Amino acid sequence: MSLGLDVRLQGITRPERMREHSGILSHRFHKDHSGLNMRRLPLLLTGTGLVLLGYLLGSAGGLAPQMLRAEAEEKTEKPDQEKGPENTPNAETGADEKPAAEEASQNPPQEGISPATQEKIKVAYDALADAADALEKEGFYRAATKEVNVFGVLSGGVDAIGDLQSGNGVDPETFAAIYGGTIKPEVQELLQRDADHHITYNGKLVQMYPVSEIRRRFLMRAQLTGQIKPQNIAPQQKAPEKSEAAK
Repeated sequence: MSLGLDVRLQGITRPERMREHSGILSHRFHKDHSGLNMRRLPLLLTGTGLVLLGYLLGSAGGLAPQMLRAEAEEKTEKPDQEKGPENTPNAETGADEKPAAEEASQNPPQEGISPATQEKIKVAYDALADAADALEKEGFYRAATKEVNVFGVLSGGVDAIGDLQSGNGVDPETFAAIYGGTIKPEVQELLQRDADHHITYNGKLVQMYPVSEIRRRFLMRAQLTGQIKPQNIAPQQKAPEKSEAAK
């Protein structure tokens, strides 16, 4: 009788012990799991903070080169903006407004030329001036330049005024003198620019001789200076008399 009662008591208490054991295990599991999460939380917060800090530093560093480039461009633009009218080239000729004679006086001949060579250049120029006077007396020389027209003298004469009036072209030295500022004042007064910014003389376009005329004059120069044998070359025509030119 007592044996059967013990068996029944054991059958009743065994499930209760199992439930109690499972409750203890569940409580330990939750306790351990919550403790693990609490330990990981500071690590997660630290990692997130480092990521945000790196993003902010990267954004600030990306702006720095752009700011430096903007400052450099601003510095390079300021000198051009501060340039005054006195430093602006002449709008018509594209060169500084200083006369060529003044610039030449400020820039003496190169030191490489010896005094003896300089003296020979002066003697040669004086001889060209004498030849120009002789050609002018004979009616073959009427220059538009302040200095001697060397190209015209060596090629047997030139009528630069008549060439400007015709509009058919001028010799290379007269053409260069117009842009170089060494033209006579009475010629300078009649120089203007047309709608296409081309230089005109009394309404006629200023341009160079045709190629055929330039070649003819070079051949004439070579013949007159003894570089080649005399050939059948058309000489320079006489310039009109002053009274005829005035008409």
